Amino acid sequence: MARDLTNGTKSEIEASCLSPVVLVEMFFTSGTLRLWTGYGTLTWNGHDFTGSGLLMGFSGFEENADLQAAATKFTLTGVPVSILSLALAEDYQNRKISCYFAVLDQQGALIDSPYLIFSGKMDV
Repeated sequence: MARDLTNGTKSEIEASCLSPVVLVEMFFTSGTLRLWTGYGTLTWNGHDFTGSGLLMGFSGFEENADLQAAATKFTLTGVPVSILSLALAEDYQNRKISCYFAVLDQQGALIDSPYLIFSGKMDV
């Protein structure tokens, strides 16, 4: 499937030093949890994403031409109790989750807008 990446993103991907990041939005009943795979706070689209560093992992991104559901697995390890309590205390099944790919420039700023790579529902 063809991708409509912006020229800025394409240029950064082809550069000698690449800083890819992933941003995730989890829409819980009590509020939206926004994390990214870096450190500190990253602001995009008017929202602050909390850096999870190496604590967040994901696997199973899949794309196919058929209209089939493909599972993607997100994992959080060593996270603060305040974040863990969301998963333990709330009924999050069938709540929306979105995942975006982005690249950072040498100053740590986002290049253009992140690209949606997954949108689905949380399960277990």
